[in-house]
Amino acid sequence: AVEKAPVPAPVPAKQVQHSDEGHAKSCTDVLCIPVFMLALGMLGYVLHYTSQNGDMRRIYHGLDFSGRLCGVSKDVEYKPLLFWCSKAGK
Repeated sequence: AVEKAPVPAPVPAKQVQHSDEGHAKSCTDVLCIPVFMLALGMLGYVLHYTSQNGDMRRIYHGLDFSGRLCGVSKDVEYKPLLFWCSKAGK
């Protein structure tokens, strides 16, 4: 039979844990939260700017050798898949 590992006793809420050196442990990620939020805000700005000033379909539609958007541009609107032929002999 498989033995279960003993469950440690819960730590009381007011008890401060100390590291091996005797210093009290503290949360160090608090300073990272504003940096992360700033990065998310910048990403949101870039996505908003590109959606207003660019063509987002260029990300998920292929381009043919003439620069036409597959499945979107005139003359290739009924050809949604991109296929590049290999060079002769390969």
